[in-house]
Formats: sequence, C-alpha cells, structure tokens
Amino acid sequence: MKALDIALTVMSVLFVGFTAAVLLVYWHTGSEPAVLVGGWCASVLGEIVACTKIKLGKERKEHRGE
Repeated sequence: MKALDIALTVMSVLFVGFTAAVLLVYWHTGSEPAVLVGGWCASVLGEIVACTKIKLGKERKEHRGE
C-alpha cells in the first residue's frame, strides 16, 4: 500500500471509531456534542476528499501515460 492509501484507511477507521464514541456518549447522556461532531466531520471528510482527488489525479496521469 502506498502512503496515501494508508492515510485514507486510517482516516476512515478513525471516523468510524469517532462515530461509535459519539453514539456511546449519546446513549449515556441523551445528547450529543454537536460542535465537536461538526468540526470532526468537516475536517476528516475534507481530508478524505482532498486525498481522494490527489489519488484520482495520479491515476489519470498514469492512465494517460504522462
């Protein structure tokens, strides 16, 4: 696996783990930390989108033979 694939995998696993933790907090308290969830989702999903665009750009260059 290349470094970008590892980064995407780690971010995805962390995102799923954070989701599970928020669900656990919600189950115990009856409310969620909305600002924390919004910030986390925005940052992780932004990174995943950026890494995916980089990866797709590299694959397009390889396909074109550049």
